[in-house]
Amino acid sequence: AAVRVSHELRGVVKAWCWAHGHIYIEVQPNDLKRYVTGRCDADKAIMVAKARELYGYEGDSDDEADAIHLLHWGMKFLSPSIAAATTEIEQPCALPTPA
Repeated sequence: AAVRVSHELRGVVKAWCWAHGHIYIEVQPNDLKRYVTGRCDADKAIMVAKARELYGYEGDSDDEADAIHLLHWGMKFLSPSIAAATTEIEQPCALPTPA
């Protein structure tokens, strides 16, 4: 039942974004982990530790740490002024890293 609810909620969010002219992007957990740590298999404790190290996060919640990392991912890749200033390209975990 939880999976069905999750899919239904995702559909509602997508519909709302479409109706209001916003883009909808899903960042897969492994891709976020690779962006933050360079590894696709980082555990929750590492993600919390990186939020503390990189952004001064003072909490213990892995969900909050993920939200902080997503915020910074979005600012880097979706904000035109920030995206124009970066030359680094992140490779998704599903794709091989160029040699």
